[in-house]
Amino acid sequence: MDNKVALIDGGGIPQLIEALKVNDDELRKNVTGILWNLSSKDNMKEKLAKETLAELTERILIPLSDSGDSEVIHQSPSEVDIFYNTTGCLRNLSSVNEKTRRQMRETNGLVDALVGYIQASIQGGKVEEKGVENAVCVLRNLSYQLYSEIPPSAMLRLEGPTRGQDTSRSEAIGCFTPQSRKVKNKRNQDLVTFTEVARVPKGLEWLWHPQVVGLYNRVLQGCKFNFTTREAAAGALQNITAGDKRWAGVLSRVALEQERMLPVMLDKLRTNNDLELRSLTGFLRNLSRHAKDKNAMGQ
Repeated sequence: MDNKVALIDGGGIPQLIEALKVNDDELRKNVTGILWNLSSKDNMKEKLAKETLAELTERILIPLSDSGDSEVIHQSPSEVDIFYNTTGCLRNLSSVNEKTRRQMRETNGLVDALVGYIQASIQGGKVEEKGVENAVCVLRNLSYQLYSEIPPSAMLRLEGPTRGQDTSRSEAIGCFTPQSRKVKNKRNQDLVTFTEVARVPKGLEWLWHPQVVGLYNRVLQGCKFNFTTREAAAGALQNITAGDKRWAGVLSRVALEQERMLPVMLDKLRTNNDLELRSLTGFLRNLSRHAKDKNAMGQ
């Protein structure tokens, strides 16, 4: 630990970042490995995040997560190690505190690159790989306490109409009762045409966009062996459906009614891993809390 402190206090981080500019995979593998090692010490994480996030994202994360036109990522063995080291470092940094989580969410290209990498890995049948595990873990950490930490302007959009304006919850629409087919169809349409978010998510909006529910669902279904990845996906779903905020309820409905996740989640409860089981049951508890039809949840 003393060597880590001496390296950081001695101005070693800028020199490591400068070395990333050299187009040498072996050097980059060593540098990102050192940064990952440094990121394991909690009292160094803020400083490390401040000095490395932008460069790691621009020089490593974005280029190595780009699948181009093929929709499948092709990395050399050295690039696989470089990406793994980098996402391992980001995974550590994302776990430290609110300040660093905010900084990471707002780092240009970081969330997009992680999401793109996971999508391409699913497409290419590589969801079990360690790089995916790190990427999903970072997204899970960045989803922690999301609704209390995202920009107020974003939260205002997600809260939607006030209770007095939102007549679809408790009042009839036109001359139809709340349980009529037309009202139910109206609510189902709301799950497809969201006005609170962009049609194509970008940046930190991915963290609460309805499309991310489908992404985590595909991770859960596609990942058969890596329980850490599954636990992280379930944990991210638990985070974005937690609490009393309106949007937590909306995403719960997306999971239940659009992604049809209940059978998937019940199947995953067979796991013998306690951490995975904790995240799965936490997510199910949130779904039950927000479900319109409580009886369907109990069947």
